[in-house]
Amino acid sequence: MTPAEIDLLVHRYLAADGGYLFGFSYNDHDSFYTQYCDMPGVDVASGRARYGSTKRVFRAILAEAAPAEQARIIRGVLTKFPPEEFATDDAPKRADAARRLLEVAARLDGLVVSGGERLITTETVQRALADAEGLLTTSGAVSAVDRVHTALHGHLRYLSAEARIVVEQADAPPGNYLTALINEHPKLQVPGPRRDEIKRILRTSNAIIAAVNTIRNNASLAHPNEELLDEHEAMLVINLTRTLLQYLDRKLSTDS
Repeated sequence: MTPAEIDLLVHRYLAADGGYLFGFSYNDHDSFYTQYCDMPGVDVASGRARYGSTKRVFRAILAEAAPAEQARIIRGVLTKFPPEEFATDDAPKRADAARRLLEVAARLDGLVVSGGERLITTETVQRALADAEGLLTTSGAVSAVDRVHTALHGHLRYLSAEARIVVEQADAPPGNYLTALINEHPKLQVPGPRRDEIKRILRTSNAIIAAVNTIRNNASLAHPNEELLDEHEAMLVINLTRTLLQYLDRKLSTDS
């Protein structure tokens, strides 16, 4: 979770005040992770000795949890304290926060294509992928779109160069490299089950790459754009790009 997402749960939804956390006595907090999150191993007592107040302990446990566990904690809070149980004048604000938190939980709970193993590629691509991973964790998907686009562009150039496939335009967009790979790379010419359909999927991916390129230029933080993607659409871009990266790396690597 990003710091802003943690604040959304702790301050906007639970309305933490000072060291207190809405609805959590010591006993409530001690039993919460087992009862609502299916996380019986959480040592709240040790956290209390280390951090003090319930709010600080809850926040630390949340921040240090693995993504799937963070999703469980979000859903546990929403189960224990559904938005309709708050005061009437707070209901719309809580309902909106709950909707956003469920979106965060969906992202954390495995609806994200893994970054995968370390690609055999250039140092620039490796750094772009590492930057994207860090930004996904600390700032959210929108911030990572530019870095993932850079990684895709760089890796397509790398794969073309390794196969000695020439793309004439020096500053060619990523789609040009993918087209050249589809048409000329030996490992993409070998007959196999439903090879024509697989090639059709790859060629269709060119339209996706062109759209990603436009999004990167006009709706990401690559430039000072006034309108940015929503998190769902940003994750769609990242997931599709990562899927293509992983397929091409595994299919075209020298030892496959």
